[in-house]
Amino acid sequence: MNNNLDAGRTDDEIDLAETFASLWAHKLAISFFTAVAIVIGGAYALTAPRVYVATTSFVFAMNGNSSSLDQFSSLAALAGISSVPGQSQRLSLEEVLSSRLFIKKVSDANNLIGDVAFNKIQGPPTLTDWKETVKAFLGLKSAPISLARRQAENVVKSFAAFVTLTDLKSGAQTVSVKHSDPERAAEIANSVLDLLIIEVETNQEEKQSTRLNYLSSSLADALQQLDSTQENLKDYALSNNILSVEAFASQSVALDNLRKTRVDTIALRSAADAVSAEVVGGSTSPETLKNIRARHVVLDDASFRRLFGMTEVTSAWSWPSPAAAAAVATTLADRIKRLEVDIVKLEAEAQQFGRASEELAKLSRDTKIAEATYTVLIEQVKAQSLTAGFKQDVATVYDRAAVPLTPSEPKRPLIVALSAVLGAFVSVGLSLIISLRSDVYRTLNSLTDLVGSALMVDARGVRIFRRHLRSSSQEKLRALSRSSLSQWRIDVCEKPSNLVLIASLNARISSDTVAEWLAMRFSGEEQNVAVVNLRFDDTNISTTPSELFPPFLVAEVQGSGTHFLLPPSATPSEFYASAKFRATVEKLRSQFDRVIMACDGNDAETVVRAVRDQCPHVTLVTRVGATKKKSIRQLGELIEVDACIHE
Repeated sequence: MNNNLDAGRTDDEIDLAETFASLWAHKLAISFFTAVAIVIGGAYALTAPRVYVATTSFVFAMNGNSSSLDQFSSLAALAGISSVPGQSQRLSLEEVLSSRLFIKKVSDANNLIGDVAFNKIQGPPTLTDWKETVKAFLGLKSAPISLARRQAENVVKSFAAFVTLTDLKSGAQTVSVKHSDPERAAEIANSVLDLLIIEVETNQEEKQSTRLNYLSSSLADALQQLDSTQENLKDYALSNNILSVEAFASQSVALDNLRKTRVDTIALRSAADAVSAEVVGGSTSPETLKNIRARHVVLDDASFRRLFGMTEVTSAWSWPSPAAAAAVATTLADRIKRLEVDIVKLEAEAQQFGRASEELAKLSRDTKIAEATYTVLIEQVKAQSLTAGFKQDVATVYDRAAVPLTPSEPKRPLIVALSAVLGAFVSVGLSLIISLRSDVYRTLNSLTDLVGSALMVDARGVRIFRRHLRSSSQEKLRALSRSSLSQWRIDVCEKPSNLVLIASLNARISSDTVAEWLAMRFSGEEQNVAVVNLRFDDTNISTTPSELFPPFLVAEVQGSGTHFLLPPSATPSEFYASAKFRATVEKLRSQFDRVIMACDGNDAETVVRAVRDQCPHVTLVTRVGATKKKSIRQLGELIEVDACIHE
């Protein structure tokens, strides 16, 4: 069995040579279908209705005066005012073109209802609409739609399909209108442009009026707010100290001084109480003085010594009398009380001045904001008033629609080219599908992959011999000498078995022709050759029943050995599968030097199964575009293929 079949090529690989060979084999069909597609496409291009496109180009000016507030941007931010929304935005032309109100204006101006291109419904239907028939059959009821409404809906749909708005890179825009009548297309395009300009002008005037009304109202509110804040500031100045901030600062300084004095007085009183307690207790020793100094550092201050009438020298200390010590402590306590009363009074005054300062700051801030708001709004009103008085062109028209001279549709060269491509694509696809389903090989490389390491033989030598097959023996010998199949004969001789099996797989050269060529070669070498023809189509030689090899018919052919044929009444498939056939083949091999069997592709598999245990030399005869790959694979799985004669 040939284990090398399909070696080196997997199922998912694509053989480009095989593919191109398949396409070349169907070149006539591909050319025919491509030509048919070109004819159909050309016929459509010639008969399709012409469509003309009229185009007008224009550009709209930017809206608004956003630059008028540039010099007051900081004041506007302080006042919380910005430009009116939409002031620096371009009007959306697409929304205008797609609005039903605008489409109605265009329809009324150009009678689109009566234009067949925009309105297919030109009157009440003569027959019942099929949708209504189906609904009535199903028992569904719907409200009737008036003719005017159906026509309006039809115009809206057609307008969206035939009228397009395009933005150019330069910033300009174009309006294009498709129509079968070139003059009608130009007329509608110019009408759409004029109505679009009018619509934009009206929209801008409405926005400008709304903007001025808004600014006027805001200016009045700002002026009222400014007057109110200035009046509040004047009332405050009349009822309060205008220098409340300075007064608050001086009171804060005085309050800090009183608080510091109170702290110092509390320290002096604490030291005086300690001295008075020791004097009353009679403990006036130096050790007691040392302890008092450690607890009260003010004991050696000049202010404390002056209270007791002592010298300011630290080392000169004299204990006061109990009465003097008590008097000093009482005096310091009274001073502390007076300081606390003064502190409370100053705190109340400071709080009052603080509240007054806050109120003054708030009134001043409100006044500044009101002034800024009023300044911004008055300048904005001036700018808008100047703008309202200046009427500039809303749009600049670069080119009005002219009557187109040539149609834009259909594009005949493109249609013909696409038809040719589509026809070629479809025909190529069908050719590949047919080639895949036919499962035949197209190239020698594909055949080599199928038979593996088998000897490849060109069939030209057999074709030379076949032309003289029914000639005389001398002409056969001359043809035999001109044929070049020597390498195949050598390969047959190298096989140990004397049995040769030749199977023609749907080739034009029959297996018995190849068998006769080989038989004449071996007969010329004085070998006893038997040719077993299993094809049932050779009726040009006289045969007699064979007594030694029934049920074969035997005939002696000069120069090509003994020929054995099955009678027409025989059933070949049953005979090949019988033990009698295998025994007959073995008997032929024992009595002849060479036994050459010739069969067709229909019986090849059965014959191979019968004789494969005798190890015959197997030769396949194949033809490009006719021999199926499946037949070669099946034989290769049963037995090793030794040679392949291809044409």
